Amino acid sequence: MTDGEIPPDPYEALFEWLGPTRDEGEKKYREIENRLFRLLLKKGCTDPEDCVAEAIDRVILKAPQLKNTYVGNPLWYFIRFAINVHKEHLHRKEVPFETVPDAVIQPEVDLAGECLRECLSHLAVDQRNLVLDYHVDIKKAKIDLHRSMAEELGLTTNALRLRVHRLRSALEKCVLACLNGAAK
Repeated sequence: MTDGEIPPDPYEALFEWLGPTRDEGEKKYREIENRLFRLLLKKGCTDPEDCVAEAIDRVILKAPQLKNTYVGNPLWYFIRFAINVHKEHLHRKEVPFETVPDAVIQPEVDLAGECLRECLSHLAVDQRNLVLDYHVDIKKAKIDLHRSMAEELGLTTNALRLRVHRLRSALEKCVLACLNGAAK
């Protein structure tokens, strides 16, 4: 089998990578699939099912190598693929200049959203991803996410919470300043 070729049972290698048994691998796969869906919804993806499916298909192609070489939480590997697929979908959906009709209706401007996007763009990529990923899940899944994020960063969950709090405080000040500047 060559690189990029789908194996006969594509999920077998994936499940082996995700868990010590097939059942545990399938369970982890379902959790990851749900998390990716919620993450993409939160990032404004208009077709999260398609993006998640495409991201998983791409990871499946790499699963035979990953189970021997990848170190860390597989969730983060999937998240990177899902975010990249989402960005590709956004670029594909951009309308070429020639096809723009003469009378384009401008959507209502979400000033707070625009200010937040602007302020997020001022953060370093790792800080931006940290603050966005921190708020992905709810209930127990959120607690588990925070634990795994803290572990990967070599922090305690309290230190992670403090770091995110500081980033959110800075973002809040930035958004308020942006909104006040836009109101003048």
